[in-house]
Amino acid sequence: PIYRDQILRSTVDRLPPRCKQVINSLFFEDPRPSYSAIASRLGLSENSIGFTRERCLKSLRKLLDELGYEQ
Repeated sequence: PIYRDQILRSTVDRLPPRCKQVINSLFFEDPRPSYSAIASRLGLSENSIGFTRERCLKSLRKLLDELGYEQ
């Protein structure tokens, strides 16, 4: 539903800039950029993108839980 998509995107916008970039790159860009491309954009090593993604997803989940967002 559109309303749920709006909540999700609005919540992503509340994340710190690096997390916002990672989440948008991995889940909203089409075509999805490679880890290498994302790492280059953020000035990180490619190996750190997976860890960063997990940390950012946890932060996003916490914000969504605070809003009472249901999957």
